[in-house]
Amino acid sequence: MKPTVPSGRKLLMSGALALLMSASPANADIIEFRPQSLVAGLGETIALDIFATDLDGEIVSAYDLDITYDSLILSAVGVTFGSSLGDPLFFDVLEAFEVSVPGLIDLAQLSLLPDDLLFAMQGGGDVFLATVVFETLAAGVSSLDFVFDAFNDVKGFDAAVLPVTGIAGQVVVESPVAVPEPPPAALLLTGLVLLILQRRRCRVQGDQR
Repeated sequence: MKPTVPSGRKLLMSGALALLMSASPANADIIEFRPQSLVAGLGETIALDIFATDLDGEIVSAYDLDITYDSLILSAVGVTFGSSLGDPLFFDVLEAFEVSVPGLIDLAQLSLLPDDLLFAMQGGGDVFLATVVFETLAAGVSSLDFVFDAFNDVKGFDAAVLPVTGIAGQVVVESPVAVPEPPPAALLLTGLVLLILQRRRCRVQGDQR
């Protein structure tokens, strides 16, 4: 005989299932670096763009992002914001960034424009957010990772927090290629050849006199 589930337990189970279904996000929006992987040499200044993609008709009305990196390989030197959330010269947007903590970039924008105007500006496609700038310090590989928590998120229509997936980036810093020194025998041979040529030149000049 098939066991029966008490009605009270059925109610709890159905309620928990409904809660899980309502809590599960739709297709997550993506925050990514472009290029996703970058190769650079020592002492170079490099830049990577940050885009919001797969918005599926949403907008980006505000964001606060933390980015971690290896401070032994890279040094963050600045952030340049895009204009997708408005123009700060016309007081359309508030923006701020912080790069003083080694290994961490904190950047944020808050648009003061209405949602319909933002949608018209952003066009429902990929949204360029900002460019982060680094200087390379040492050879190695540094991952660039987004941090999302209670203080770092992306907002859309009506300032609602969007389900976001961050795709890590990567910077590969290569050591300069060392030019091999010629062996001592080669240097000695080169010196002998130059000496012989010099003596011949002197002999020719003497004969001409």
